[in-house]
Amino acid sequence: FFYLILASTLMAGGVHRLTIQYNPPIIQEKNHTIYFELNTLEQSIYRIREVRLYYREKGQADFRWTDFRAEGFRYLAALDIRHFHSPVLEYYYDIAFTDGAHQTYPETAPAANLLSVALPQVANIDENIVIISPEPGEEIYTDELVITVSFPRYRNQVDPERIHLWLDNSWDVSKSSFFKVFDDFLSFSPRGIPPGRHTIKLELFDRAGKLLSRSEWYFVAHRRVGMAAGANVLNVTGSAYLESRNENLQNGASKQSYNRAGLDMNGSYGNFLFGSRLFISNQEKATAQPVNRYSLFLQYDFWNNRHVRLDLGDSYPQYSPIALQNIFVRGISGQLYLKFLNFDFAHGYIQRAIEEHTTTFSDTSSVVDTVKGTFQRNLTALRLSFGARDKFQLGFSYLKGKDDTTSVKTETAERPKENIVLGTDIYLATPRKNFVLEGYVNASFNNSNIRGGSIPFDSLRSFLPDSGKGLKSLYDLANRFITINQYLNLLPTFAYMVQARARYFGNYLSAVFQRADDGYFSMGQPYLLADYQTIQLNDNINLFQNQVFLTVGFQFANNNVKKTKSTTTNSRTVYFNLSYFPSGHFPSITFGYNNYNRNNGLQFGGPDTLELPENNSTNTINGSIGYTVPFGQLDNQVTVNFMRFNQKDAFYATGNSLSNLVTLNWQTRFQFPLIVNLELQVQSTQNAAGTDMENKIAFNSFGLGLEYRLPSLLTEEDELLASFNTRFGNFNSLNTNANVNQKYNRAFVSSRLIYRLPRYGRVSLNADLVNYTGDLQYKDYIITARYDISF
Repeated sequence: FFYLILASTLMAGGVHRLTIQYNPPIIQEKNHTIYFELNTLEQSIYRIREVRLYYREKGQADFRWTDFRAEGFRYLAALDIRHFHSPVLEYYYDIAFTDGAHQTYPETAPAANLLSVALPQVANIDENIVIISPEPGEEIYTDELVITVSFPRYRNQVDPERIHLWLDNSWDVSKSSFFKVFDDFLSFSPRGIPPGRHTIKLELFDRAGKLLSRSEWYFVAHRRVGMAAGANVLNVTGSAYLESRNENLQNGASKQSYNRAGLDMNGSYGNFLFGSRLFISNQEKATAQPVNRYSLFLQYDFWNNRHVRLDLGDSYPQYSPIALQNIFVRGISGQLYLKFLNFDFAHGYIQRAIEEHTTTFSDTSSVVDTVKGTFQRNLTALRLSFGARDKFQLGFSYLKGKDDTTSVKTETAERPKENIVLGTDIYLATPRKNFVLEGYVNASFNNSNIRGGSIPFDSLRSFLPDSGKGLKSLYDLANRFITINQYLNLLPTFAYMVQARARYFGNYLSAVFQRADDGYFSMGQPYLLADYQTIQLNDNINLFQNQVFLTVGFQFANNNVKKTKSTTTNSRTVYFNLSYFPSGHFPSITFGYNNYNRNNGLQFGGPDTLELPENNSTNTINGSIGYTVPFGQLDNQVTVNFMRFNQKDAFYATGNSLSNLVTLNWQTRFQFPLIVNLELQVQSTQNAAGTDMENKIAFNSFGLGLEYRLPSLLTEEDELLASFNTRFGNFNSLNTNANVNQKYNRAFVSSRLIYRLPRYGRVSLNADLVNYTGDLQYKDYIITARYDISF
């Protein structure tokens, strides 16, 4: 109970199954990566199917996602920050359980609460450097790379022998025979590079070895297809793994084994591309939604990125943020992309049939639950579009979702539904995408109960004008698309979204308007809030040479969009974030403030006694300081994060909450292959101060991690990596009114051995132990063995 309070009060949470320990993400600027870690402080009787990180740039409307990977009790994810333009990233966690339920962290994300982190900008360009090619963000072909840079301002200062030019931070191309320096400009022209996103970093030094200038930018390279002869060569790359994971929780009260295997393969032959992904697990059960994943694709490239593609198995089609996005579809999908004319389709099920059953949450627990039956939910989506979505695209989409009423026999299943969504969208952009405008309009038709099918036309005749004369053909046409009965909503409901982005004079402006009518629903986007509209304005300002950034924004949202309800709840968010990411050896600093207010305008004792008054305000202050500390030959990186969360409720003192969180992370890399990590976290929370439910919570932890890499152990190519991590925490919860004080300690120990021989793959063994002492006394442990191979 107290851990639930700890997690929920940190970010205005609610009822949930797991207790999440929030760890601020860590940014490694050298490899342009941000690392996320999610920890569960106590294990749940509900089993996890998958954990996702949803993220978006500040000012964007829709989210992208990536999976967390499980490592013992921790879940880890990483993102390449070279893909982002905004200096602030918003994100939240989504945990899916095997019974189909979801839990987010923060609990009210993404509607009202999101976490955020400031990102250093990769495109860090000295204004005295003239980039001729490739320009920042430019898209080229893999066989036409020519890096050309001019530096007239530094012409008489630069030492040509000290110029360093890196490609992707790993290839020092200034030592290549293709690298040339001519007076005040340089060039590099290789025969070819791999496709994908690449980073260029340039450093200029004077003859005394002093750094004069540093610039960094990126470009994207595409493979040129259909133009060269003799390209019919089979290329196949991929990776595979086998994993066995054994959990023993709460002194053996809950035991579970996870056996998994995965394959990811991609290949090409001439203009053909193909690939497959496979994930199988012993957790796959007919009484739960799918855990296994499998897919196969075949693509033929015509010319200049035009192609036709067919996918079989599992996919996540992305048609529209208000119609079809980020939802699992098992079936068949495909795309014809000709730029001037494109066609997308998807057909399959997004929810499989499950008969009513009872389930036990652990091997020895007497806790059982009766799970109602679930109909198989089928989905068909079609989209026709015109334009390459480079400067212009106009699209028209059709989506139909329908529960298969014959898929289960149980009568207790939720009412079967049917849904049709018709939509159109437009995309406009300037040649360099300095201005982008996107718009979406969707109409939804819903039937909330299709059990029994359509009512025959003869049964409706007596209720129709003129006994239904002339309406039979209309009935027959409509009945081909949707079930017609008393539960069909004859009037469509609408959803709209408009987003504009502009880059001018060091500003990255964005504006988003989104609205969904009461009753709007799409089976392809079931998490979209109905009866809700929001306006968001955001500006990311480059104040100084891609080193100092200011993000300011405003968001206003309300329900009751058509004023059909007695009350309207308004929410308002105002925020700013100031970031300093220096190009030299100085600390990076970020500071942010967020104010969120929610008010429905009611008072106690007012005329509307059916609605409770609501008026609360939440202030969040957060900051971070990162510094690479020079100390002899050691590479030290220090990061300090802090956050203060203060919620005040005008009507309910029990809703008041104050939380403070401070974390310190120190990483030291030695000249020999040893990495040491130190971690300190201090957290305090006070809920419902001055009331009978007042509660004070303190959670402090200290962690130490060691990682040692031993190369050439048995051969010249192999290596052994050994790591040891430990984290000690103490928890103290005091209920003032009841005078109940709960105290316990939590010791987490993790060890890992990885042996790698490139030709034959990698074997790893991971062991995790959590020991609770004090008022809680039990042990949890996880042992994982895994084999990986790449080819």
